[in-house]
Amino acid sequence: MKRWLVFLIIFISIGAVIFGRFSYQAKLSDIAEAAKEHSSTPILQAEDNAASEPEENNGTDNNESSEINIAELTGDLDSSIRDLIEGRYAEDEKIEVAAFGSRALTDSENEGLIPWPELLEENLNESYGTELFEITIYSFDRLTSLEVYQDSLYEEAAVSQPDLLILEPFMLSNNGNVRIEDSLDITERLIEEFERENEDIIVLVQPAPPLYNSVFYPQEVEELKNFAEETGLTYIDHWEEWPGIQEDELLNYSVDRQGIPTEAGHELWAEALKKYFVNE
Repeated sequence: MKRWLVFLIIFISIGAVIFGRFSYQAKLSDIAEAAKEHSSTPILQAEDNAASEPEENNGTDNNESSEINIAELTGDLDSSIRDLIEGRYAEDEKIEVAAFGSRALTDSENEGLIPWPELLEENLNESYGTELFEITIYSFDRLTSLEVYQDSLYEEAAVSQPDLLILEPFMLSNNGNVRIEDSLDITERLIEEFERENEDIIVLVQPAPPLYNSVFYPQEVEELKNFAEETGLTYIDHWEEWPGIQEDELLNYSVDRQGIPTEAGHELWAEALKKYFVNE
């Protein structure tokens, strides 16, 4: 009896050892499989990331290639205007522009045409690829610069503190009404009023359109140009883009005896000023 009991104990012991060995090997297999799955996951993520990175880089490259080259567009501008444009473009801020002058700045005959300041704003924003310029028109119909100055009609424009002033100093309105010496003096005084409100304002001076078969008016415009050069102001000579004052073709762009631009004249004027602001 004792002998069978010993054999039974031995048999149970051997079975326990065998069962334990199989259980241990199964556990090792489970651990190995889990470790394999755990170690393979980051590798798959890295491959996914690597595959997605070229797409991201390609998108970045495409964006860079489609960006406006501001330095190229402003290359020929005076440093003050170039810095203004490049700085505001980088900060995504508008440049406030005041177009100040006579009725030549507007649709003075109510013909339904778009005046050159509005066309210029549209052209510049299209060239720079963003709503960078905002031009406000301050027009005073048939008033002379003397009347505008004496009645302080410039105040609204000045206190708005524009970054840029495009001044057409009433040369046609003044013609025959205000001496050229006084006209230039008032021009200087008007600029001082704007600078009093904004010492960093940039001033551009330009004449009204050419007047068909005029004699004295072109001489006064030449005086304006000399005045701008002597006082260090930037003068935009857009007359270079118009037909000559003796050419009948001028009548397609400027109303006879008035110098008020037609629809074609406003378009020509806006395009001439765009050439100043955009190096193409």
